Amino acid sequence: MSLAPRGLVLLVFAAAFWPSRLAAAEPARPAAVDLLGEGLARLGLTRADLGYRPQGSWTRFPLPATVPHLNPAFADLFARPQVIPRYLHGLADPVRKYLDPARVAEADDGLYQLTYHLAVERFAPGFRNYSANAVVAPPAPAAPLADALGRIRRELGGGERAFSFGGQYLAAADPDSAALAALDPELARIAAVLVLNLAEAARWSRLSFRRADRGLQAEALALSDLRESDAYQPAADDLALLWDRQSLAYGALKAAQALDTARLALAALPPAARRGEGILLDAATPIGRVVISGVDGGEHAAAGCLLWLDLGGDDRYTGAVAASHGWALPVSACLDLAGDDGYEAEDGAQGAGLLGCGLLVDVAGRDRYTATMRAQGYGQFGIGLAADLAGDDDWRLEAGGQGAGYFGCGLLLDAAGNDAYYLHGEGQGFGGVGGVGVLAAWGGDDGYTAEPDARVAGRADYHSEHRIAANAAQGAGMGRRGDGSDGHSWAGGLGALIDIRGRDSYRSGNWSLGCGYWFGIGLLYEGAGDDRYESVYFTQASGAHYCVGAILDEAGDDEHILGENAGAGLAFGWDYTNALLVDAAGNDRYEAKIISLGLGMIRSNALFIDLAGDDLYRLDAGQLGLGAADLREEYKRPPATAPSYGESLTIGLLLDGGGRDRYERRAADGSFAPDSSLSDGVWRLAPAPGSPEAGFGNLGALWDGEGGALPELGPFLAED
Repeated sequence: MSLAPRGLVLLVFAAAFWPSRLAAAEPARPAAVDLLGEGLARLGLTRADLGYRPQGSWTRFPLPATVPHLNPAFADLFARPQVIPRYLHGLADPVRKYLDPARVAEADDGLYQLTYHLAVERFAPGFRNYSANAVVAPPAPAAPLADALGRIRRELGGGERAFSFGGQYLAAADPDSAALAALDPELARIAAVLVLNLAEAARWSRLSFRRADRGLQAEALALSDLRESDAYQPAADDLALLWDRQSLAYGALKAAQALDTARLALAALPPAARRGEGILLDAATPIGRVVISGVDGGEHAAAGCLLWLDLGGDDRYTGAVAASHGWALPVSACLDLAGDDGYEAEDGAQGAGLLGCGLLVDVAGRDRYTATMRAQGYGQFGIGLAADLAGDDDWRLEAGGQGAGYFGCGLLLDAAGNDAYYLHGEGQGFGGVGGVGVLAAWGGDDGYTAEPDARVAGRADYHSEHRIAANAAQGAGMGRRGDGSDGHSWAGGLGALIDIRGRDSYRSGNWSLGCGYWFGIGLLYEGAGDDRYESVYFTQASGAHYCVGAILDEAGDDEHILGENAGAGLAFGWDYTNALLVDAAGNDRYEAKIISLGLGMIRSNALFIDLAGDDLYRLDAGQLGLGAADLREEYKRPPATAPSYGESLTIGLLLDGGGRDRYERRAADGSFAPDSSLSDGVWRLAPAPGSPEAGFGNLGALWDGEGGALPELGPFLAED
């Protein structure tokens, strides 16, 4: 047979079975307009013109390289704001995968992976998320828990007497042999392996502070207020120069993995193995007590524990549960398997890493958490983790927690349930100086409140005539500004709030909701759901003074409302800020009064991008905003002492990619009327070409297109 007939047969065969492959190609669909690229091009710019690359000759400009405790991601996000969506997905995608309740029920690596992706990778680079290497020599089969406790005593006892949390531990003391014998053998084995892994984590945690004497450690441990307004704290600077954060991170990864492995192993035991009432075991070790409590519930003073393992029941924990305390208690963990539990404390509890690692894992139940400060996922020269894996939960705190870190990392992880979060400030995803703080929730209709009323929360902010609180919350990264006082400026950290799905509500005052300040990074990610954001000033993708603030909302009909004096928000930048708000889909409402909605001021980049939907934009009459840039005298005649004003741009953009949109202005009587200069399809420059305000590197524009895309979202856009 010749080749031609054979080829013809193959062609006929292929046409019969793959007709779509051989049919005439459909006309190529036109590529969606790159909304940001086209908007910049119309201004004569490209993406390379965005952001800041400070020069050594920029006097009166605090160069990032000279500001201590800078987050590893800051310089890049400061130079390239267009990569913020990708960076946010680097936070959100692990939450979407590893905090999924279906996966949590089967896989034992979620806490390890989330500790890595949300904390360690953002704080102590150098790791890859292959494994925690949580392998220890197995305990003796005949008496595993007794063997584990004995090994800790021999290896970490430090002689006849060793100090432990709250007093001295007698090295000769043995755990109650009758209590050990009464435990189910498999339960005892699982507990023994967990205890040994926590002890290994404690060894690494202590190693991280080996270069600092105990006096300096105690001084840093006692620092309970590190807000921007406070006096310079030299002990924090000194310890930051000496500690080994990789060792601490390694200990935290080991502890997180060990708790997850034990959680699933205990869940697989028959009910008869998880039995007993009251305190089944309370054994002292040189690094904290090991306690196992039964299924009947009870009231527990749980301070000073290496491990508190609760088998079930409705429990009430008081005091410093799951809170490390420096050298004496380098790791503290609580694993509660079931029950509607209450956790009550003042300072330092419920997943607080204070010069060490504190981890709280509550597996199931409707739980209530209350504390005053430094709690519910808080890190201070440590890593704190609070994880609730199921149930409708209530989290209440005054300040410092719910995912907050100063010179450390704090994580609050909630997998499922309709949850309520309340605090006054510094939390719900707050990165203080040198810190990382993340609040991550996977599902449920959640409510996030950072108390806006200064009469309740204190923290009165002069930007709102002292009526509104400066919350520093809900995805906020804020540093210590020392340029007007003692000169000790400290960079803010990374604060992020990640919510994957649900109809969520956000309520706060000032300095909140994707907000940065003084070399800080504040981020908020919302996945699926119709969400409502209510706040006041310096909020909702905003920031001031050399920082990054951003919101990415990927789906739902959302409302963004600014109240009271209602400004400095919705993609607003002041003084070298990268502010970015991206909404990928939905019919949305955006409402402010003053200086908002894609407004760049003092050489900031403010980018507002809404890709689709029928949207409503509202701003007071005569107010600068809606895609605009300001003009200052320094732009016209940059002083030789501050050359950055002449070598950088102010950019304010509002880009709407489609839908039937409305633009309204609020009159003095509170009524709204359409803005006659703005409509679907419009391209408007502000300042206008030829005006006295134009031509000094201040570029603002509003473009309402007929469809568009943001390529930076393309590979990462969530499919829900």
